[in-house]
Amino acid sequence: ITFGFARGIMKSFSRRFRDDLYYRLNVLPIYLPPLRERAEDFALLADHFLKRECAAIGMKPRKFSIKAYEIMEKYHWPGNIRELENVIKQILVTAADGDIIAPTDIPSRIRTIRKAPDAEAWVETAPGGPTMMSTAMAQILPWDEFQRGYILSVLEKTKWSVTKAAELLQLNRSTLFSKMRKYGINK
Repeated sequence: ITFGFARGIMKSFSRRFRDDLYYRLNVLPIYLPPLRERAEDFALLADHFLKRECAAIGMKPRKFSIKAYEIMEKYHWPGNIRELENVIKQILVTAADGDIIAPTDIPSRIRTIRKAPDAEAWVETAPGGPTMMSTAMAQILPWDEFQRGYILSVLEKTKWSVTKAAELLQLNRSTLFSKMRKYGINK
């Protein structure tokens, strides 16, 4: 048996295994919306992670200030709950001593990024697809945030048809999927 032949067999086996595993696990799919769509759960999750991490490192319990909550709720959380958990760990390590976590204790990347506006505010469309930015886009946004919002708006306009969205964006489907993964976009 040559090395190339064995590698081909293993690739074939791993592809079949993943398909098999997928169908075994996909008996009852459950849709869990991303953190950015569950504003009502944010404070509960943040408090849970904060209490758990304080206990894990032997620190007395701390709380977020109201302003700190407001800042964190405005962030779009592309990494979802795992990102929230990691940010809270980072805050506990870098924050000033005290019982209350202030807005200045929150990492600057979260303090400076605003929540992406609703897709309707991003693009006005003509029969052929997106044509011009609305007045809501007159504000200056970081490139990643702009691109994420634009992709979201096109996907919503095409009723989440990735093929149609890729065509309107003049991208390959694989490139669009890659960008969706990068920005944490999923239906």
